[in-house]
Amino acid sequence: MGAGLVVAFGFNVMGDEWVCSDGEAPAGAHGLYNNCYAEGSTLPAGVTWDPFGNRPMPYNCKKDGWAAIERTVTHRGVPNVEKDCVREGTDLPSRWHIAESE
Repeated sequence: MGAGLVVAFGFNVMGDEWVCSDGEAPAGAHGLYNNCYAEGSTLPAGVTWDPFGNRPMPYNCKKDGWAAIERTVTHRGVPNVEKDCVREGTDLPSRWHIAESE
């Protein structure tokens, strides 16, 4: 059983997951960057590139050169902490800050 756990955790298929595939970057409309487009492509009308670019998923941000960030967003009176990942040294928009704990 112990060896099975080592194998399961040693080959974490989610361990290198990014927002978009290699050669793509996130973009969208109205601040929702939930689509991936080929880098350098012409975007449809009303669609803009995500200012953070392609990056590791928030739960996969413990990589050299990357920093975990967070902000509190209130939706229908309920506060929620959103997390993301950016390159170290990125100028953060208001309300975003470096995460105190990862």
